[in-house]
Formats: sequence, structure tokens, C-alpha cells
Amino acid sequence: MLSQPYCILFSTCSVLNEQVALSSVHPSQLGSDVLVIPLCVDVRRDSNNVLTQMLMDGGSELLDELCLAVYCPLGECIITRGYLLPTHSVFHCVFGDMEENLQQCIEHALDNGWTNKTGTITFWLEGFTAVNVCPHSVIECVRLWLQQGGNHCKYTRIVFSAETSTDCTKTLLERYFPLAHYYFSSQTPESVRRAPRHKEDDAPTSREVSQNEVILISFIAP
Repeated sequence: MLSQPYCILFSTCSVLNEQVALSSVHPSQLGSDVLVIPLCVDVRRDSNNVLTQMLMDGGSELLDELCLAVYCPLGECIITRGYLLPTHSVFHCVFGDMEENLQQCIEHALDNGWTNKTGTITFWLEGFTAVNVCPHSVIECVRLWLQQGGNHCKYTRIVFSAETSTDCTKTLLERYFPLAHYYFSSQTPESVRRAPRHKEDDAPTSREVSQNEVILISFIAP
């Protein structure tokens, strides 16, 4: 298992914070250009695994492509099409117990997603939790990548999908993306890809998070 959470307080950055979103909708129902998940090793054997169930939602063609894919080194991603999933590409992260391999996978996904002119990229946190990766590790890797060079300009929206732990994930996001204000905006899954920027006067200061609803949180600097 990767390391336990620890406190990291980053400086508030309005450019970065406006790109971050939290979704309570399962990725199989959430439109995105790229979906990032851990590699499912026993894709044909363990039908009860949440990763296998996700891949089965993508259909037999997705399963076949993944099974026939050339295995890549640790720290990289196997890339397949989304098929029946509402995403253009699926990035399957290949990593072991080393946290640096996870970081390399996240960077590989973000770099290659941007190269392919991706507007929206989604990280499925429940999928990473299923392979003993804490959500904070994924969020931290994304935050560190965004701080490098001009990476903060490369994506329209970076979505963290947390269907069953939305409140806990929101707390984590507030740690890695410190903010003075945050607002909720309910939108249909199809609208996430081109979600508009939120204006302070248009959004309430708080609201309840309901199941099967897309919750976009725009972090606004003072």
C-alpha cells in the first residue's frame, strides 16, 4: 500500500483551481475525453472486481483490446479505446508498490492526454482505491504535475470521480487546492466536457451532494 495521507498546503492559484472538478457520477455514466484507471491484471477471471466491472461496461471489444495489448513498463499506461464507455480513450496505469511509479503513470496519462488534444480527463478514485492506492496519492500527483511549466494551461477540466466518497474527496481537494470560496454546480454528465466557468454571483455557497449527480466544484482564489 502507498503512503498514508499527510498535510501539504499548496498556495492558492486561481488558474489551477478553476480547472478542478469533483464528480459523484460513476465514470461509466460520465462523459470525458480520457478516463484514467489502474490496470486490471485478472480481467478475465475476477468478475467481482470493480475494475473488471468497469471494463465489462465498456463491452467485449474493450476487454479484447486490453487482453491483446503489449504490456508496458512500470510507470506507463496501456491505452485503449473507450468503446461503450462514454470516453474516447482509457488509460490503464501500470504500477507496483512504488509511489514514484504511480506518479510516473499519472504524468504519462496527463502528458499523453494533452498531446492528443484532450479537453477533459477523469481520474476514477474508487478504481485506485480498489488496488490499495489512497485517493490523496492520485490527487497529489495531479497537483504536482499542474505546477510544472505551462501544464496548467493544457486542460479545460480535470475531474476526480468519487461516487461513494464524495464528501471525503472534497476535503482532500480542499487540502491540495486551498481556497477562499468554493461553489457547487449541478450538471448532466454530457455537459461536463464543456463545463462553463462559474461566476461568484451565479452560484450558491453550499448545497447537498445527491447520488448520481455530477458535482463540479470550481475553486476560486481570493
